[in-house]
Amino acid sequence: MNEHDAPRLPLTRADMHSQLDEIAKRVVAAGGGTQAVTDATDLRTLKQVAHLIDPAVLIRAFDNDALEPPQPRSRSSRGLDRAGSSTTRR
Repeated sequence: MNEHDAPRLPLTRADMHSQLDEIAKRVVAAGGGTQAVTDATDLRTLKQVAHLIDPAVLIRAFDNDALEPPQPRSRSSRGLDRAGSSTTRR
């Protein structure tokens, strides 16, 4: 049996470490959450972030999200237009 026939061990997370992981680590260390990681890495969705960023970093980003005070919802997100009328159809 030679080295080509030997079973290969799966890559560790350290083997797969990327530049995106480095960017995400810096953002999270500065207090950024999942949206900040998404923006800084130019990834478009949280699903992409979850697939491409080190899970340990992503957990810390979620922890940072949990530490953020809740943001007030805008009028439009509550279904109200500028005049205070409902924008939902009945």
